[in-house]
Formats: sequence, structure tokens, C-alpha cells
Amino acid sequence: MKQAKPIKNLTALALKRPVTCFMLMISMIVAGLISSKLIPLDSWPAVNAPAVFVRASYPGSTPEEVERLITKPLEEALATMGGVNSVNSRTSSGSASLTLQMKFSTDLNVAILEAREKVDMVRHLLPEDLQRVDVMKFSTQDMPVVELTLLSEKSLNNDYEFLENNLKMPLERIQGVGRVELYLRQPRIWIQLDPDKLAMHRVDIQKVTQVLQEANFLKSVGEVQTDDYRYAVTPQGQYRDIEDIRAQRINERVKLSDIANVHYALSERQWQRRVDGQPAVGLDVFRESDSNVVDVSNRIRETLDEVMQKPQLQHIDIQYDRDDGNSVEVSISSLLKAGAIGAVLSFFVLWFFLRNLKLTGVVVLAVPVSLSISLAIIYFMGFSLNMLTLIGLIIAIGLLIDNSVVVCESILQQRAQGDSGKTAVIEGVDKVSTAILSATLTTVVIFLPLQMGDSNFLTVMLQQIAVSICVPLLVSLLVAKTLIPLCMYRVLPDSAAENESMPDKIQQKYRKALTWGLSHPKRVGALFLIMFVSVTLAKSVVDKSSSDAQSQKRQQVFYEFKGEPDLDKKLAFLQEIETYLLENKESLGIKKVYSGVYQRGAWTSIRFVEDLPKSIDEIKKDIRDNFPESAYAKASLQREAGSRTAVSVYLFGRSTAQLNDLAEQLIPVMEAHPYFADVKNSSEGDVYEMQLIVDRQRAMQLGVSTQEIATKIGNAMRGLNLKTLRTLDKGEVEIIAGYYEQGAIPMEELKRLPVMESNGAILTLQQLVEIETRPAPRTISRVDRQTQLSIEMNIEEVSHKEAAKAIEEMMNAMTLPRGYSWGLGPKFAEQDESMKDMAFNMVIALFLIFMIMAALFESLLLPIAILSSIGLGFVGVYWTFALLGIGLGETGMLGMLVLMGIVVNNGIVLIDQINRFKGSAEHLQQAIVDACSTRLRPILMTVATTVIGMLPVLFDSSSADSGVLDYKPMAIAIIGGLIFSTITSLAFVPYCYYLLYRLGQGSSNRLAEARAYANQKLSRLS
Repeated sequence: MKQAKPIKNLTALALKRPVTCFMLMISMIVAGLISSKLIPLDSWPAVNAPAVFVRASYPGSTPEEVERLITKPLEEALATMGGVNSVNSRTSSGSASLTLQMKFSTDLNVAILEAREKVDMVRHLLPEDLQRVDVMKFSTQDMPVVELTLLSEKSLNNDYEFLENNLKMPLERIQGVGRVELYLRQPRIWIQLDPDKLAMHRVDIQKVTQVLQEANFLKSVGEVQTDDYRYAVTPQGQYRDIEDIRAQRINERVKLSDIANVHYALSERQWQRRVDGQPAVGLDVFRESDSNVVDVSNRIRETLDEVMQKPQLQHIDIQYDRDDGNSVEVSISSLLKAGAIGAVLSFFVLWFFLRNLKLTGVVVLAVPVSLSISLAIIYFMGFSLNMLTLIGLIIAIGLLIDNSVVVCESILQQRAQGDSGKTAVIEGVDKVSTAILSATLTTVVIFLPLQMGDSNFLTVMLQQIAVSICVPLLVSLLVAKTLIPLCMYRVLPDSAAENESMPDKIQQKYRKALTWGLSHPKRVGALFLIMFVSVTLAKSVVDKSSSDAQSQKRQQVFYEFKGEPDLDKKLAFLQEIETYLLENKESLGIKKVYSGVYQRGAWTSIRFVEDLPKSIDEIKKDIRDNFPESAYAKASLQREAGSRTAVSVYLFGRSTAQLNDLAEQLIPVMEAHPYFADVKNSSEGDVYEMQLIVDRQRAMQLGVSTQEIATKIGNAMRGLNLKTLRTLDKGEVEIIAGYYEQGAIPMEELKRLPVMESNGAILTLQQLVEIETRPAPRTISRVDRQTQLSIEMNIEEVSHKEAAKAIEEMMNAMTLPRGYSWGLGPKFAEQDESMKDMAFNMVIALFLIFMIMAALFESLLLPIAILSSIGLGFVGVYWTFALLGIGLGETGMLGMLVLMGIVVNNGIVLIDQINRFKGSAEHLQQAIVDACSTRLRPILMTVATTVIGMLPVLFDSSSADSGVLDYKPMAIAIIGGLIFSTITSLAFVPYCYYLLYRLGQGSSNRLAEARAYANQKLSRLS
């Protein structure tokens, strides 16, 4: 095998210029220590969701009206944008929400500008009183950095101004805080028009709103130049206070106060938050995108500690529902503790094998040096220190020692053969240069497919882990070639006797077992064949297991209401649920119960204690079986966002009402199936709608158009948002004009709404319309401009493939009307695509590993022997997960990807040593046994340090509540696969080498015989 001269020269240069080498290393370490103070701390990396969100609010309108007037025009315009994969919309009473799913590589800033241009192009088609259409994107940094709940013995519902002045405004002044949201009814000026007085004074509501809009203005019209100064001219017509509004004249004879009651009022109650059965107020704090999450969080806590000392706030209790800064500090502390424990344990493991404190210290020195230098590189690459990069660094800790262990062991062996100190160091490093270079490169290249394939949210997240693993590994290779040999030269024992070896009994037993295996190839082959075949059984068990249940620490419950009960009825039902949960707090392992009601429904979030009294599935069954029943509400348990077991089925058609009917037929069938639980209709059912049918002939006779009637009715019912009023005590206050301050209009009052004829006469609404009631959809969903309804459910103890097959059987048994169809929800496709992508990445990584080893060993057969250790690692992974009874998941497959780069290291070290011993041994079997026995100690050391380094990560609980990525399956895959692969590959890799070598020799002999026979024939012919 060719010597790696550049590597050899690098080591020799380090020995020749030790001071220079130390100074360079110290300078890089210092740069790393400085970078550790500068590198941003974050909970998760900043990732933009590949979507553009469009929102429009049109209060007081029905879903069908919003769909016709707003949703469809926006869909038609936005669908023509470039880079759009799909356009999804959800229309409900008073609002429209559109989501443009973009390609992950799309520049969202450009996409938002294009979307705004498209909206502006159809702005004339939208309702005139539609105030604005919001176009935005979502990033992981847009989440609140701190979520607070305010509790008090007395109600806080009417204390918006008090809480704004004493809590919200002090928080907004904190450096790094972007905005603060206080979820409480805000004060506004309500102009409550009297229909009878409007009719008496012959004044129309449109006339009133027109006058108010024109009177309340502030406008810059230009500048005036004098001899000395230039003045800006600003005519001011803004209202100064509420009395100005009351005194506003509508015409010569009528003031606003003559026809309306103008007063301060709270906005309509749309939600209510509760904690453990008590009313609460929510307050969320958002940070600026470039601020440090830990610093901002600490400033928020300091400010709150100071503010809460005020006497007027003593009756308020603040609870932290979310604190990203504290979570980051706890997670970093926990992971650093895990890394420190792993490093200490690794030190003792190395000492057990080396039995020399100085040598052990030199080998372990590779960890802090490599990590320090890596932090500087990661900082200059623009990465933050977050949960994912930390996990990568923790994994890397167990791998950083590998190169140094192999170098140390090789140097000691050279020393034992009688070489001088300097020669032993140079030759020792040179002999393993190919092995450690191959081992490092094979670990690094497994992450290349993540950069080559299509980007998605998962691959972007995994790239954070990849960088934090690859950078330290490459640095450790440099350290193993320079600093470690230099230190080894200083502490190298004078003789081999000073370095106690591992117990001879282990090595002797290994030699005996390996000799027997090479002498009985058929038995060994049959044994390993059984191992590889058994993985199919383990895989079938793993595929049916869930990877969610083990780490679930919270449970979401949503309630589907029949009809449209008011908030008070929803609160009464919610209190029954809270009473049941709080009374059974201990038996269900409940820590906290958060609840809330809003216009369209209600929810409960159950937080569990760390040590549950029983399994999460048993707790969920108890909750389902014992939930209070209600005639107008249905509860469904939903998994957290991102759960693999939360799936859906789509129904497509023309009519939402027809889709709801189909859903009502399908839901009982799904509920009866053992695979599915918590089945619900995402459209939230129907509500009753009152239709006003205009008498067109009578309206035409009176000179009133149907559109004019509809506009007047809409303005009267939903009110009109006028320009704001700026006050010293209340800040900027909304001005609303309408007939009724809160809630729905009574039927009799609706009939008496005044409508002005063209001649100025006043009619009532009931003279122009007929009133009918009928059921109407609560929400209307559309996918790519086709009406859609989603049936959501959780799958129980089965794989996605089995669940999809069961759904297909149910749908095939159901007859759908013409023009209606169905499809599986995106979770099925996402799951399949994620698994396919990871499997594709593994295949590409396997091919890259083969290419590297083939190039370095100049052989196409030897890499096959090394790759056998990967297959054994996969066997170990599947059996580990099967025995634990948990699913593999995406992070488990990531662990398998990392494992591929780790387990081949053992095979590389073995094959490299066998090649060196092959030429000097009498028989191939003897060369294999001698070579493998000399490499037993470094292999066991590297594997032990990697496994022990991962154990604290396995038992760490900081990812349990993260909700984004649970890295325990990754640790399980690495530990289980590495242990099994190491034990088996110590026998199977030499066995494969032996068979492949004999195969190659046999092929060479037959080729030589064929050539000799051909030459003999040619010589006879000549």
C-alpha cells in the first residue's frame, strides 16, 4: 500500500517545529474560546416555512360570502405566481386565510413582494370596506420568546389599560423585544346608532359614516417659505376627544349625539383563557430576529421581577407557560452536562485499557482542543448554538477520540518493537494514516446526500447536526496528525513494559474464537445468514410501533360544537371538563390544565408530570372513557403538531354541505375501526344561516338596488371601522359605528333596520326582504381551487401503510356522488417521502463510502468486507428498537445514517492491518488472526468511548418537550447498532476478507491458467 507522504511530512513537521505547532494550536483554541462567547444562542435554527400566508378579515360576514367576495378572487390571482406548489384556503365567518405552499428553495422575500402585487391587481374586485389584506411569511423566530399567563383573584377582563401601562409598555421598552401582545378586550369608541332616530331625522347610515370619515383627517399639503424659515402646512381635522365626535354635525339640523350614543366600550369578547379552572389573561413577548434569545429572556425576567414589586400589581400572579431563553439555558446545561459525563467516563475507559494516566490524558486532549477550534469554525460559518448543533457536538465527542486512539496505539506498538521515540511516532502515525483518513472521510461523506437532495424542513434541520459533527471530525484528524504525536513524543514510555496492555485473557479468547471461525466457514456463514434474515422479523415489529408515545408530555383536546353556542355555554362545558381533570389529577398524572374558548370552538391542553402513574395510552383511554358527555359538544384527543400518528383523509367536491354529509356517513365507520381514534370533521360542522331574499321588483320601484340593500345591511350588522382617535390617556383608540354593540342582532331589531329610498323616504328592512333560515358551513376549505373537507384522526399501533390500506378499503366500500373524490392527507405522503429520502440518502452514502475505500485500498473486493459491518449495524438497530417496542422515525433513521460512518471504522482498521500482516505471515489465516488481535484494543476503546459518550444523551430529558425533534431514537440507533456491529464484525469482517481473498486468488489462478492455455495454443499454431 502506498504511503501517505503528505500526512507523514505533516507529523514530521510538527515534531521538527514543536513551538510553532503549539502556538498555532493555542491561537486556534483562543479563537474558539472567544467564539463561544460571541456565537448566538437559540432554541432552534432560524428556518422559514416554505409558504406565503395571506390573511383578510371581514367581520360579520358568512363563510360563503367571504369565499365569493374575497377567497376566490385572491386564489385566481395568487395561483399564477411562480414557484407555487399548491394554494390552500380556509374561509370562515368574517375571515379568509390562504396558504401558498412554495418550493423550499424559493426566496420568500421575493415571493411576498410578488404576492402583494397580485393582491393589488385584484384589489378593485374585493369589497370596498375590506380594510387590508396581510401577506406574510412564518419563521421559527416568529414564535413568542416568552408566553405568560396572568392570574388574579379578581377579574382582569376590564383592565386592558391598567395592564398595558404597567406590564405591556415596560416590556416593549426592553432591548431586543420586537412586540408584546396582550390578549384582552381593548377599549374602543362605539358609535351606537339608533334606528328610530335615524328614521325620524331621515338620515342614512352611509351618510353618517361618510361624514365621520371625511371630518377625521390629518394631511400634509405642502410647505410655505418665509424670509427666515420654511414651514410645513398641515391642515388638522382630527378629533381630539370623544366630545368632538359627539358634537360632529351630520347636516345643518342634526348632530351625531342626536342620533347615536357615543361612548367607550370594550371590544367584543372573542376568547377566554383558563389555567387549572381559573380565568386568566395571556401575554406573549416576541423578540427581534437578530437578538440573543437568552439575553432577551433574562431581561424580560428582570423587568417583570422589578415591575411586579409595585403595590398595584400585588394581586396578580404571573406564570411562565413558555420561556425559550430558559429552555435554551436548561437544554445547553443539560447537554453540556451529558457531554461532560460522557467525556469523564470515556477518560476512565481509556485509562482501563491504557493503564497510563499520561497517555490517557494525551488521547483525551483531542476532545477539548477539537471542540474549541470547531466552535470558531461554526461561528464563522454563520451557525448558532442551538439544540441541533449541540446534539451534533455531543455525538462528535464520542468520535473525536477515535483517530487519537488509533494513532496512540500504533505509536505504542512501534515503540514496543524497539524503535526510538521520534521514529516510533513518525512510523506509527504513517502506518495508520490511510485507516484514520478513510474512517474520517467515510463519516463525513454520509452527510453529503443531505446537501445534494431536495431541501425540506427536515433536511435543513439535519444539516445543522451534520455540520456540527463533520467540522469537529475533520479538526480531530488534523489534531491526530500534529498535536497528539507531538504530545506522545513527550510522554512516550521508555519501554513497552511501562504500558500495561489490556487483559491477555480477552485477547486470547478472541484469537481462539477467530481461529475457529476461519476454520469453519460454513457454520459461520450460516450463523450470519440467520442474523441477516432475522432482521425482517424485527423490522415488521418496528414498523407497527410508534415513536411518539414514549416522549409525549402533553395532550391536546379539541371540542367540536353543534350549532353555534355562545361563549358562556362553551365556558360552562369547559368547566365540567376541567372539574373532571382536576379531580383526577393524581391518577392521570396531570401537572397543569390549560383551557381556552374562542369563537369557533374550545380546547384543553393537558401537561403531564415526568413520572406518569401509568402509560400514556392508558391515560388517554381513561380520559376518552370518562370525559363528561354533552349534547352539543364532542371531544377529540389530538397529538402535538408534527406527530407521526396524526393523519387525515381528504374529501373533494363542489358543495361543502354535501361533503359534510359524506363525512357524517364516514366518521362512524372510522370510529368503529380498531386502527383509528379521535376521528373528527375539520370543518367543525354546520351552523344555521339566516338568508335575506330581496324583493327585486319592489326594490326597483322604490329606486333601491339589491347591492345597495346588501351593503346597508352589512354595514349595519357588522359595523364600520372608522379612522382612529389618538388620546393622551388611552393611546390610539378604534372608532366603530353600527347599530348593536355586542353579539348578534335580535330578529325583531333586524326587521326594523331603516333603508332610505331614492326620494329620501325611510323604509324598514322587512318591507323589502323575506327571511329564511337554513344550515350553512362553518368553514369552507379549498385545495388548488377545489372545495375540500378533511377528516382528521389518530392511528393506533399500526404503520402508515396499514392505515392507508384500511382507509382505502373503507372508501372503496362507499359510493361517492359524481364529481366527488377522496385522497389521503399529506401526512401519509410526507411520511413515505421522508422515509424514501432517508433511504435514498443511505444508498448514496453507501456508494460514496465504497468509492472512498476502493480508492484508498486500490481494491474493489476489500470494501465489500468492510461494508458488511454496516449490514450488521442495521441488524442491531432493528432488533434494539423491536425489543424496546418503539418506532424508528426520522431521527432513528438519522441515527442509522450516522452509524454507517461509524461502524465502517472498525472494518477499515482491521482490513488495513491485515494487509500489512499478510506479506510477512506464512498463512493467510495466521495473518488475519495476528492482525485482528493487535487491533482489538483500539477498536474496543473507540467503541466504548462512543457508546459511553452517547449514554447521557440517551437518558437526557431535555428533548421530551421540544416538540420539534426527539433525538433519543437517534441515540438508541447509534448505541444499539454500534454495540451489535462491533461484537459481530470482529468475526465477520475477517471472515469476509478470508472468503473474498480466496475468491480473488481463485479467479487469478483460473485467469492465469487460461492465459497459459491460450499461449500454449498460440505457440502450437505458430
